[in-house]
Amino acid sequence: MGILLKLLAEVQPVPDDSEWAEEESEVTARLREGVLTALATMTLGLEKIREVLTNSPLFIPYVMAAMSDAHVGVRLAACQCVRSLSRSVQVLRTSIVDSGLGLKLFEMMRKEQDKRVQSVALMGISNLVLDFSPLREKLVEMGALSKIIALLDDPDELLQINAIWAIKNAIYKASFEEKRNIFNQLKWETFRR
Repeated sequence: MGILLKLLAEVQPVPDDSEWAEEESEVTARLREGVLTALATMTLGLEKIREVLTNSPLFIPYVMAAMSDAHVGVRLAACQCVRSLSRSVQVLRTSIVDSGLGLKLFEMMRKEQDKRVQSVALMGISNLVLDFSPLREKLVEMGALSKIIALLDDPDELLQINAIWAIKNAIYKASFEEKRNIFNQLKWETFRR
């Protein structure tokens, strides 16, 4: 894993440099995408690896910068990293909140034009709307549930499935008032499909 982090540092531009996206070669972007994808895959099921990555001072800033990359594949891989990290309660309550990754992920779910990236961002949001997430209340206040419910009408089936998972997670252990609010936004036509 140390080799992947070192490689990521070599192919990742400085996060504060705003001109890096236009002058970068396709090969460098693909390499960064591959490294981020490998790290996301490694962290998907192993808590120890999540802990090592989040303790690395460069990893979170690099993921945050990659979420704004000009290359779709890099943004997709960055969202996969956040999704993998958000599977850990400890990381969810600390690194994702403190760094702003969770709110950036929500912004990507709302504004991203590429459906694949939007879908992976929605997968991560599914973890952020669970009852123990410190971001749940803020995301609800920002209109996350309304946006998720609106995605049920999207023609992309993967977005629809991920929206159902997010709604299921939002309903789990929610108060009666929160459940009623969600079901009031759903349309009967949605259930007939």
